[in-house]
Amino acid sequence: LKPDSAFGRLLIWKTTAGMIAEKPVFGHGFDQFKVQYNKAQAHYFASGNASEKEKRIAGNVEHAHNEFLQIWAELGLLGFLLFVAIIGSIFFPFTKKLDSSEKIEPILGYRNVLLISVKASLVAILVSALFAFPLHIFPTLINFFFFVALASTLQKVQPLKVLHFSSQKVKIGGFYS
Repeated sequence: LKPDSAFGRLLIWKTTAGMIAEKPVFGHGFDQFKVQYNKAQAHYFASGNASEKEKRIAGNVEHAHNEFLQIWAELGLLGFLLFVAIIGSIFFPFTKKLDSSEKIEPILGYRNVLLISVKASLVAILVSALFAFPLHIFPTLINFFFFVALASTLQKVQPLKVLHFSSQKVKIGGFYS
């Protein structure tokens, strides 16, 4: 229905990819997309590589219309990988092995049904994040964090490593911090 809108997003993604290439590891800084994007877009147009159609559809951009690209552009590869790791831990958790003494919950127990619903909601938000900016809409952001928190409480997980500190080390650490 709106081909210029689709081409506009392609221009945004192309320019955002250039921003990522400029600072791939640490990014441009949290909440710096709007400022840095418009500078990058101006630099792209000044280089003479832009087509007439790109010049016509360009505008003052505040969001990348792809949350994943925007996270990478702002927070760099480290921030992007942290975000992906958090999401990945929800969908691919380190599950706890059940002992023979533990009661096995039915597959369709309330906990599993709720966890499936939470994961489905997260998938909906993440798919939407490929083409829009749902994490910049406050109610959706609240729901996103609520679903992440709920998923973390519903999953039976086993820690990779448990650290034990003596009370003396804790007191020394508290003194120096």
